[in-house]
Amino acid sequence: MACLLLVACPDDPSQRAPEAADDGIQLTGTLGGSQAHVSDGEPEVVLGDCDPNDGIDRDLCISTFTIDGAPLTLVVEDPDRLAGGTRVAVVHPGGLDCLPHCDDVTGGAVVELRRGVERRHVRSGHMTVREWGPRYAVAFLLRTDGGRVSGSFNVRPRGW
Repeated sequence: MACLLLVACPDDPSQRAPEAADDGIQLTGTLGGSQAHVSDGEPEVVLGDCDPNDGIDRDLCISTFTIDGAPLTLVVEDPDRLAGGTRVAVVHPGGLDCLPHCDDVTGGAVVELRRGVERRHVRSGHMTVREWGPRYAVAFLLRTDGGRVSGSFNVRPRGW
């Protein structure tokens, strides 16, 4: 009985209450010719440097797993340029791997999708930004060379 009470304890710091009905990330579509589906109410969210080969910069990274268990990360480069209440075009950075600085790309947001070790910069699409900091709430349609995904996220980095 004591174990049951400890498990159900609402003050457990590893459990958090949802802040919105759409907390987390939902995504569906194809990447590299394979189906990709995500529904995660509590993904790992980092606001900081998420691409180690691109110098020190600031990104918004949402890491989760597809329903078949593959790791998936959505990276928004230079998130400080975006604002709530806007619709933003997603643009391709041009170079194969966006080095040395994806943050220097203008004309829209640069987004990268990582599935396992495969990294793909989004070729086109859009993001409809409802809220941008300290919560990040976005609906998106993203097109890559190997497919297209749509979905939304409503997340907040830990500690915010």
